[in-house]
Amino acid sequence: MRNDCLHASAQPTGTVVLSIDGSAVAATISGSWNALSATYSSTTLAAGSHTVSVSYTNIDGNIAGSSGNLAGNQVVQYGFVGLLSPYAAPPTAYKIKSAIPLKWQYTDVNGNVVASSNANPVIQIFAMPGCSSTSDTAILVDDAGSSGYQYDSTTNTWQFNWKTSPSTVASGCYGITITSNQSGQTNGAFPIQLRN
Repeated sequence: MRNDCLHASAQPTGTVVLSIDGSAVAATISGSWNALSATYSSTTLAAGSHTVSVSYTNIDGNIAGSSGNLAGNQVVQYGFVGLLSPYAAPPTAYKIKSAIPLKWQYTDVNGNVVASSNANPVIQIFAMPGCSSTSDTAILVDDAGSSGYQYDSTTNTWQFNWKTSPSTVASGCYGITITSNQSGQTNGAFPIQLRN
């Protein structure tokens, strides 16, 4: 009986390794043998999906070693600055038949603008009755000329020129959402008002 109690209270003397995408990382390990936790913080982990695994190797042989992947992948998302000037929320209104430059930047956890050329974003624009709620129907987004989505690697700024045409939009309020194909995050909806 006494030996069982001593064995049950034994603390592991092995090594816990946290790995991200197959590479071991410096993590802070804390807790008791039956409730270990690992904490890892990084400002350099790229946005997107990452495989996280943990392994424990026992040195003294009292507790069996084990390893495995955590449930699902961990997804790193960008911070988002918001739409930059010349965008302005209502009551500012933009004239139909104009090209409205939509500009934005992504950030790290500390709010610093980061390179995001792999974001491959997609914009959707929805009707917003009264500038307060979104509908389920997206309108066609037509870029001005052949500009499409543009990325400035000097300022790490994305831009899309929304060409407003009477054939695709009417006076009223719309919401703009931006989805990153790298991290999967959607930012917005940012309200915008159009008038004739």
